[in-house]
Amino acid sequence: MDAFYHFIEGITYPMHRLKDAVKNALKLKARVYQIFDIGELPLSNNSVEQSIRPSTIIRKNSLFAKSTTGAEANAIFYTIVQTAKLNNLNVFKYLKLIFEAYTRSQNLDLKGLFAVESNHSTDLRQIKSLG
Repeated sequence: MDAFYHFIEGITYPMHRLKDAVKNALKLKARVYQIFDIGELPLSNNSVEQSIRPSTIIRKNSLFAKSTTGAEANAIFYTIVQTAKLNNLNVFKYLKLIFEAYTRSQNLDLKGLFAVESNHSTDLRQIKSLG
């Protein structure tokens, strides 16, 4: 990395796209060097890209839904499923827990299901045990 930055700093009069590339590389130099400070950082985000691919495909396919409400319901459902997968949870058990929590509390909207409150510590333990 040092040799690369030494080389691009030595370019005296970059033109056009090279000028933009050099300027951008120098601007991000401090961020690039963070990979050496935190060894656990992955050098690639391919695993994240691959894990969200089903969600983006579903979002694209939702453009052809018959109603806006149906498309929104699909998006919510697939977001919950992909979130469970990203957190290495058993999707079936996670959905079962969510639906049971929803039926237990009659006036709880979907946003409230994901808020962790002090009186829901048993639910949090249940979610952690789904992995």
